[in-house]
Amino acid sequence: QRRISEYEVGQNFQMLLPVLYHYPCHTIAEALYTVRVRPDSHSRRARTRQEEEQRYAAFEAQVDELAGICGITAPDHLRRIRLWKLRRRYALARKYGQRARCAAAWMEIRWIEVWSGRLKRRLGKLLENWKKGKEQTSEESRSP
Repeated sequence: QRRISEYEVGQNFQMLLPVLYHYPCHTIAEALYTVRVRPDSHSRRARTRQEEEQRYAAFEAQVDELAGICGITAPDHLRRIRLWKLRRRYALARKYGQRARCAAAWMEIRWIEVWSGRLKRRLGKLLENWKKGKEQTSEESRSP
């Protein structure tokens, strides 16, 4: 498409995510920079609840669009993106004492975590049983 979407948030993130998704990225486990917050800073200023909610929604929209651009379709990757969004929503709801939103996000987080864990365990057992069955069939075909 050769276009860059315009968002009021995360321009660096927007440029880096496609590259980081397709190529290995080495990290350094040490903070090598500091952030200076100025009173008139656009990106670091205090925001109202409504402004924060709008900012979170803009980041989520940006991530969804970038996931599409990057061709992210693997269920595990999509699940991780969904959990990232839900954890952010949970934190924001908790910050502002929005119990219903907090509970809704928490319930969905737990459901995804539990379901994906159960599914992985079940698939692991099925694969293990399938391999055992295949080995037994192979041994039976070798015997006279």
